[in-house]
This record gives sequence, structure tokens and C-alpha cells, in this order.
Amino acid sequence: TVTADNEDEMVAINDEADVDSGDDKEEVSKLKLKGSYRQKYKRAWELDNELRDELRNDNKTRLTENRINNLDTKYLLKDWLSPFTGDPYSAFCRTCHSKLHAHKKGLLAHAKSSKHKKHSLNPEEPLNTETGEVVLFKKIKK
Repeated sequence: TVTADNEDEMVAINDEADVDSGDDKEEVSKLKLKGSYRQKYKRAWELDNELRDELRNDNKTRLTENRINNLDTKYLLKDWLSPFTGDPYSAFCRTCHSKLHAHKKGLLAHAKSSKHKKHSLNPEEPLNTETGEVVLFKKIKK
């Protein structure tokens, strides 16, 4: 740390604080060891009652009661969720054609997203996989 007594004179204060100590290096190495955890995809999520119930009880979910009754609600997630081929840390949404991180909260957030809801209500509409938007085709009269 450097401070000035006068404009022309600079005085260094606390030179010892500027030198790296061994303790700091140990703390840095411990921080490097504490990396983010990558969750592997679990097939049990496809049948998870907690996820299913949270989706059913979500007021923002636009699944009609008729559609819920038509689906076997025990397999609600299984209808759209599957492991991503070649990456054990990812899931795949068959409805949106999207690669997802394999985290339970992230999968739930995706299920509640407007993109997923829109595609689950209109599964026959083609999807641009790059942008995630529905591709609309104009009918051409002959």
C-alpha cells in the first residue's frame, strides 16, 4: 500500500501486507477444490412424485383438467423428459427439442417455462431447434 505525505514524497506503508503469505495460497487452493457439482441425469426423475405434484399444483401451468386426466399423471415427466445421448450430465426435452442441465430444480423450472408450456399445448407445431421458436408455414394455393 502506498500513500503520499506531500505531492513529491511517496511513503510505503504496511509492506508486509503486500507480500503473499503461505496461508493465502492454502485458501486459494481450497477454493479451487470447491468447484461446482455436476449432477448426472437420474431416470427416477421421470417418475418423481414431488416433481409431478409440483407441476400439477402450479397455478401458472396451463394444462387443462381434461388433459391432466387424459395423461397417466404417474408418468407426467416421462412424457417429455429423457436422458441426453452422449452426455450423462444433461437431460433432453422431447417437447421443446432442448438440451437441459440435469438438475432437479432446473428441470422443474423448464417444465414451468412459457416455451415448454406453449409446445406441450401444440405438440404438432414444428420447432426451430436453434432459436426454440415455432416455425409457421404458409399454405400455398395451387
